[in-house]
Amino acid sequence: MFKKFYQIAAILFFVLIASGCTGEEKSTSLKICIDGSTEFKCVKWIEEFANNNPSVTIEIIKVPSFYSYKTPGPSPKLIQEREEFLKKLHTEIMAGKGPDVYFFPQILVNDRGYNVLQDIYKIAQAGVFADGTEFYEKLNKDSQYIDSVMEAGKISGHQYIFPTGYNVYGILANKNIITEEKIDISNLNSLENYVDLFDFAFGNISYFMLDLCSPKTIDVENKSIDIENQAFITLLELWEDYTVNPPSSKYAEPLFPSNMRKAGSKFDNFRVINLNGAIENAPARAFDGEQHEILLPIRIDEEITGEINGYVAVGDNCKNKDAAFKFVEYVLSENAQVGCVEIGENEVVEPTSGNGFPVRKGCIPKKFENVMNLKKITSYYEGTMPTVETIAEYEKIEQSISQVSLQLPYYYYETFEDEMQQYIDGKVDLNTALEKVKKSWEYYIDE
Repeated sequence: MFKKFYQIAAILFFVLIASGCTGEEKSTSLKICIDGSTEFKCVKWIEEFANNNPSVTIEIIKVPSFYSYKTPGPSPKLIQEREEFLKKLHTEIMAGKGPDVYFFPQILVNDRGYNVLQDIYKIAQAGVFADGTEFYEKLNKDSQYIDSVMEAGKISGHQYIFPTGYNVYGILANKNIITEEKIDISNLNSLENYVDLFDFAFGNISYFMLDLCSPKTIDVENKSIDIENQAFITLLELWEDYTVNPPSSKYAEPLFPSNMRKAGSKFDNFRVINLNGAIENAPARAFDGEQHEILLPIRIDEEITGEINGYVAVGDNCKNKDAAFKFVEYVLSENAQVGCVEIGENEVVEPTSGNGFPVRKGCIPKKFENVMNLKKITSYYEGTMPTVETIAEYEKIEQSISQVSLQLPYYYYETFEDEMQQYIDGKVDLNTALEKVKKSWEYYIDE
């Protein structure tokens, strides 16, 4: 199936190139950079844009994928090829010779060390991206985009990055355990209340921990680190309980992210998940809808925070910025925000131009509808999609989400785990480990 897809993608590339060479209008060229690891999420939208703009010639710069669908996990050989390609690409970018458009509708959440642009903020601060403030003000004249989400793409008040989707964290709960243990889920409206549930689960929580509290902990623009905010302290206590004193509950069995990729997997525990997974394919193919329930959402200090999970940006070196921003406008259009991509012969459905909740207001119901309709005509999905009531709860998220951040560079997670491991091994006390984490982060953020 995937071999067939890449054959189609190759043909599509030449069609895109050729499409700009016909007609009477003067041809305009755009080089669009995409990640080969998520290529299937990009090609449909690039194709549709090219079909609607025949005077624009599209050249795709594809960063090699770091894994093969034939083998599980990243491939060392492919990783090396990718790293060599990225070194050349980054050199060109910093020399002002990079792509015209950077289109990454899915940031690789589970493979954080492999994203094309590891530190988006620093790259933006270096002047790589074009200032799209005036463009966005015109685009958003009717306030159809979620302010708190789009703010994540601003630097010094200017819009350089355009989020295409965002994540919010919640918990996937086992209904049987809720019944057996008589757990009251009616007041699960804060992080503190959710903590009580973690006696029933086990896993590496450092990633979601930093994601949840990063908007209140790491201020990239002002170059400040605050590890004394209540969100970080609460999550640190949770992390310490997990790592130093793992849950002893009879339900506490290891859960790993790779399990989520196995069709038909049944989890017997509670688990922190990206709530956008309810829109994407994870719950539909990995969770039994009759056994599990998604609890919405985790709140910190009575607020919902999130993380950008996809974006598009225009290169400052682009000679055809009008065409480039026209592509951005298409990616942020309702059509692209609610659209679905079906790849192969009724095998894979990817419901969006980017992972996550739509950044455009009012698109959640339509996106669910599209996913459900595709589910009916494919044999790939085996689970149950969320109920109408749950969809209504998702709609409330876009009205109440207060702060969203761009995904942290891998360095933050790696440093946290390395320094905290010294504490786990008894080599340093907790305060010393935390001080080292803070200093490392401050040094990095100030580079």
